[in-house]
Amino acid sequence: MKFPSLNQLWLSFTQVYKRFFFPICYALIGTLAAFALTYAWRDDETAQQLIKFIYLGNFGMAMSLALALYAETHPLPKAKFYLSHVIILVLLALIYLLLAPNQKQADVFVLLIIGFAVHLLVALAAFNRSNTEVGFWQLNKTFFLRFATSALYSAVLFAGLSIALLSIHTLFNIKWDSEIYLRLWIIIVGLFNTIFFLAGIPQPLAPLNQDPSYPKALKIFTQYVLIPLASIYLLILLAYEVKILLQWSLPNSSVAILVLGYAVFGMLSILLVHPIRKQEENKWIQFYSKSFYVLMLPLLLLLSVAIWKRVADYGITESRYILIVLALWLAFVTLYFLIKGRDHIRIIPISLLIVSVCAMLGPWGIKSVSKASQTARLAKQLSLPVTKERDVEIRNLVRYLNENYGAKTLQPFVKMDLNRLEQQQQEKLKNKKLAHWDAQQKLEDTVLTELKISKTAETDLWMQYQRNYSNAQAGEVDLQGAIKLVEVNSSSLNTTERKTFDLQKQKFQLALNKRNQLVLSENGKAIVSFPVAQLLQKLHQNQALNASTEGFIKVPNAQMQLEKVSGNYLFKLRFEQLSGYFRTANKQPENVQFSAYLLVHPKM
Repeated sequence: MKFPSLNQLWLSFTQVYKRFFFPICYALIGTLAAFALTYAWRDDETAQQLIKFIYLGNFGMAMSLALALYAETHPLPKAKFYLSHVIILVLLALIYLLLAPNQKQADVFVLLIIGFAVHLLVALAAFNRSNTEVGFWQLNKTFFLRFATSALYSAVLFAGLSIALLSIHTLFNIKWDSEIYLRLWIIIVGLFNTIFFLAGIPQPLAPLNQDPSYPKALKIFTQYVLIPLASIYLLILLAYEVKILLQWSLPNSSVAILVLGYAVFGMLSILLVHPIRKQEENKWIQFYSKSFYVLMLPLLLLLSVAIWKRVADYGITESRYILIVLALWLAFVTLYFLIKGRDHIRIIPISLLIVSVCAMLGPWGIKSVSKASQTARLAKQLSLPVTKERDVEIRNLVRYLNENYGAKTLQPFVKMDLNRLEQQQQEKLKNKKLAHWDAQQKLEDTVLTELKISKTAETDLWMQYQRNYSNAQAGEVDLQGAIKLVEVNSSSLNTTERKTFDLQKQKFQLALNKRNQLVLSENGKAIVSFPVAQLLQKLHQNQALNASTEGFIKVPNAQMQLEKVSGNYLFKLRFEQLSGYFRTANKQPENVQFSAYLLVHPKM
């Protein structure tokens, strides 16, 4: 076996780099942003900007790759080629300016749709005419196999290098930042995986349209993995459909996931065996393809009833809008293939792309429809007689509209100027005088007060708002005569997992109990417990602290410590970070997380 030389690897890289210069540049931008985020995640404003560059890098990579593939099969003059890249930059700038997922959660769904749409562009870019079905299938088959191979290689490389880093840490006592593994994963996925994937795209592309080859492994994978999976989904769904017909009841809304799962596995199976469907030995493919779309009809009815039930009760939200759109798209594709035949497989990504673009824009778009539906529900609830259930529903709707669409959506229901209030809060956020969760909570409480809704109308939401505290002297530990220093992290502790350390031939253990107390045991016997939740609650009740900053609130070191004495030792628990969630009606913290150091001093 001959290993490739460094020169060969460099030549291969330069070929890929020259061919896909812009996609690799965008991948580099996204990777650098993700890498920087591992250092700046505590600074909320910087973190949000870096997150934007991560998804913009991803979108830019997909759009520029689609343009590069299109230009290879449809040669463009240099002026048009570079003008197209300018248009991509303009589109990315618009996404950056118009969408703010950190402020409006509905924008997250729009970003997901954009990401889906630009990747569909890659699938369609090179072979987009009616006489290029073979090339379209061959290129996307290459994408499918190359993606799977890239993922496997990346996983093996990450595992191997992680073990190497862990070995160096263990054998040579070299301390790594715990986030080094995350940074390694970012580099491998962002750069290695991308370049390896791009290196597998055939060149030139045009001959693919005359390539009749078909990998046998793909047929085996489809026949013995995908189709059985789709069949299992189908049997479950048909049995469930018989059950609800016999009981004459409405379907559970979660049935939508099974229907979509059947559709995904079924369509993927049909697409993967498309080139060999007419071969004599593969007549089963024709039968499976036709039966798949026929059996989709009753499942579409089941899906429609499940969606209708959910929408009738709770209106249209972003996730339900996506379900509705997918149901309509599935109905179109099913009828198309039953009526027109199953030769034109490009209709699947083309129709999905059109649906994705339509879902992002206009009065029929995901944001407009969802906002209108939930606003109408709020107006209806306000017109009902006062009950506890009504007040809870109104609180839920106010929170939903504020978090997803901002205060302007609630303006028609109150007299005070919410826009001005929101601007004041944004100013406080910029000056770090108010936390993001607090800003949302205060605005919602103001609206609820105007609507005369009791603040005690608690919702079923698990969390209300979060508090994050950081030691002002984080990273600077003064031992002050300590004879032992033990690092403690809540993520590695629970009622079954323990932190063990030795001290003067005695074994000590640390464990976190269900009451969020850190219990220290000596030779299996509990000797002291640190009330972590109580400390968090005390910090939360300190108004001077909680009015000062956003993100991680810096706390003097003296207020981030707990001390306990047992036997001949003084145990001092010094917190580096401490966080948890608080309900409005119940001030007890939940989901308490922390990182700390346990310092052991001889008792004076």
